[in-house]
Amino acid sequence: MKAMFSGILLSLVLAGTSAASASHASAQPFFATVTHVTSANSLLVSSPDGETIQVTLAFIVIPSPPQPFGGEANAFLRSELLNRRVSVRPIGHPTGSHVNAVVYRGSANFNLSLLESGYAWVDFAQPMHPQWNLSQHRAMTARRGLFADDDATHPRIWRQELDDANVVLAAARRMLQEESLPELLSRTYIGHRDLGVFVQTGCVHIWAEWPVTRRVPLTSRRGAAASGYQFRECDAVR
Repeated sequence: MKAMFSGILLSLVLAGTSAASASHASAQPFFATVTHVTSANSLLVSSPDGETIQVTLAFIVIPSPPQPFGGEANAFLRSELLNRRVSVRPIGHPTGSHVNAVVYRGSANFNLSLLESGYAWVDFAQPMHPQWNLSQHRAMTARRGLFADDDATHPRIWRQELDDANVVLAAARRMLQEESLPELLSRTYIGHRDLGVFVQTGCVHIWAEWPVTRRVPLTSRRGAAASGYQFRECDAVR
């Protein structure tokens, strides 16, 4: 009965507002049909008047390919939302045809369901009710979804570390164009974020086994030591 009353109330709210795009700019809830699921944190929906709106799922971050579990999360989103009618409840003020919102299927908060099922992380960049952190904690404790992986990494952190790794590769390519390989390998270093150690770039057999997102470029031995890294000879690291 409560769910039915909520649905009737939402319908009355929608009936009292214009179906034009101006109504969406007022941050009022609206019904829509999901027409596309992106590989990241957003959907494309079609409003009753045919307007296409981009909806970013509020308070959560979903892993996207090539991050581990990104494919599974995207497949789950598609199976649960594609071509489905949903209720979109904007958070804050929409920008043009884009809204940050909580999506409901019936009376169920879909954003929160994703979190509780282990298909998403809390977005620490957004202020939120403690319930979101509690739901993530429960998913972690139960090792649901992506949290079954001991190496699961928050998407924001994963993307930053991937960007850092790409910087390492780009810098190496530039340096290879400017100087000989032996000189490059002897005066540059690669560190491991978690182990707190660093080796010469020439110790490829060591750092090549480290996860790409755990590597960090170090341009001097003194700077590495100042950052808390400990130098290891090639044959001293396991």
